[in-house]
Amino acid sequence: MGDLLMVINEERLEKIPLEGPLYIFKSCVSSNVYPGIEACTRKILESLGISVVDTDQQTCCGGLTYFTTISSEDTFLATVARNFSVIEEIASDMLVICNTCFNALHYFEKITEDFPNLKVKVNEVISKIGRNYNEGKVRFWHIAEFIYKAKDELARKIKFKLNGLKIAVHYGCRYLRACQEVAIDNPESPTFLEEVVETLGGTPVKYKEKDLCCGSGKMQRYTARDLSLQITARKIESIINEDADLILVVCPSCLAVLDNAQMELEILERLDSRIPVLHITQLIALLLGFDPNETLGIQVHTTPVTPFIEKLMENATEEG
Repeated sequence: MGDLLMVINEERLEKIPLEGPLYIFKSCVSSNVYPGIEACTRKILESLGISVVDTDQQTCCGGLTYFTTISSEDTFLATVARNFSVIEEIASDMLVICNTCFNALHYFEKITEDFPNLKVKVNEVISKIGRNYNEGKVRFWHIAEFIYKAKDELARKIKFKLNGLKIAVHYGCRYLRACQEVAIDNPESPTFLEEVVETLGGTPVKYKEKDLCCGSGKMQRYTARDLSLQITARKIESIINEDADLILVVCPSCLAVLDNAQMELEILERLDSRIPVLHITQLIALLLGFDPNETLGIQVHTTPVTPFIEKLMENATEEG
């Protein structure tokens, strides 16, 4: 499609389920800061006729505190094992809407495979609360790779096409780079999100800082704030310079950084204008016709999303 060079992991793609029941792994940032991400995921699955199972027993993935060295590895491993033990009671496949969560689950599987004694150890720990982790009983998939597989069906169901609107995609470090063994695309030159954008009628933006971090780096937002903001500014300026209409992300944490930092950078006179940011589930739900406030929750975004929605509606009106 276009001039995109696709290097898709076809074996993994084939295994991604397009039927239910599926479990949506809850993310701390999306649940507490951008609840529209989970709401949109549910609406997307509903539109595809895919059933969702749920539980109120899932906790935080444990990745945020472990990757920022707040919690120990033992605590992290036990947390992930317990979550797996809860979810495997109701589902065999789950969708993950956050890069950090995906990274945490993948890291857990990788380290317990490399060091089998750790799996024995965590099961001893969670057995004290009547739990047991069964390796491989639950498979997990990133919501972005699920959408990639379902892109053609979604394109048939959307009510609004992007009609050439310019979309700058941001993949985030903790999916492609931190999970290279299982990622669906090449971490050095990913293009699968651009293909999703094209399938939905949009124009992917080529920009200089596509591979640059959002600026968070987890602890860097707190330990080296000015440097972190400089990186974020470079990222956003690079996108604005290409006259993009939207920044599209696949991680709630990246969304939080790229959304919230723009106001601060504007106040510090490091940014002349702002650009809306949406998670991929929010964009899909918007194109499917779901309400921007009730479902997407755009009212909690610091950088207004309305300018992008107005452009989308103008294009839709012109087209038909």
